[in-house]
Amino acid sequence: SKEDLRLGHEWVGVVESVGPGSSEISAGDLVTSTATWGCAACEYCGTQKTNLCGRPTNLSSPKMGALRSWFEVPASQLIPVNGPADPSLALHEVLAVADEAVRLATASGPTTMDGEWMILGAGTVGVLAALVAREQGFRVTPVDPNLDRVNRAKSLGLSALSLPEALLDRAHHRRYSVLIDATSNYSGGTGGFPLYTTFCKPEFQAVVVGKYVESPLIPQSLFRTAANLTWMRGVPLDGLKSSVKKWNGRTSEIAASVISHIYPQEEMTAAFERAKSQDGCLKVVVALA
Repeated sequence: SKEDLRLGHEWVGVVESVGPGSSEISAGDLVTSTATWGCAACEYCGTQKTNLCGRPTNLSSPKMGALRSWFEVPASQLIPVNGPADPSLALHEVLAVADEAVRLATASGPTTMDGEWMILGAGTVGVLAALVAREQGFRVTPVDPNLDRVNRAKSLGLSALSLPEALLDRAHHRRYSVLIDATSNYSGGTGGFPLYTTFCKPEFQAVVVGKYVESPLIPQSLFRTAANLTWMRGVPLDGLKSSVKKWNGRTSEIAASVISHIYPQEEMTAAFERAKSQDGCLKVVVALA
């Protein structure tokens, strides 16, 4: 159940000590990792696709969470991050998720620069995916029912809409060639599926980001389209490496709009309650001593 989760999905920290045989990581390094640590023995781990490992350790799961003063990580899973240490560096993993979502959207079919993109969900992943897509030259519209999130997206220069606005304005119906569904992370049920045929052209590319608690109910209308759906499962290790390199030194540019709250360790309970409410917040960071 959700109550059994060990909190802490994205993180950045300083290496206190290293075990024998570690040549790339040293004590004092600032590092991060993906949210999935692979078993290091399977075919997927051998190609750095730790997100597809069948025996993983997932952060923010009943097994493990990163919200603690220290923990042990296999050196093979660590990626150096250039400092100085700053709360904005906690965005690296979720930026990698956004990069991977956009990569999959452009790799899954003949996406053209003339096609318009809709991002369902203007939470952290949705907003960052919109920024990544815009940076690559695509026309992007984030949509969310939460007005605070819409306004935060607008503060980053994105042409965001509230869901009621998009539904009422028929100019947005059957308009989009690419859709990234960032609504589904632990939402259960149908996620954004019922909206696909409203907003997308009959032939479109879609990337579904996140995890469903229950098997989603896919509307029959979706089977009558020529949609190309890609299900995304986390970020491969090499994907995070390239994303960290890409965003190095740039996380502070977007932190003011994406990180809505920073709590000290003593106020961890308040941080959890704030994040759980999803009201008036986006990314909540806890700074551990």
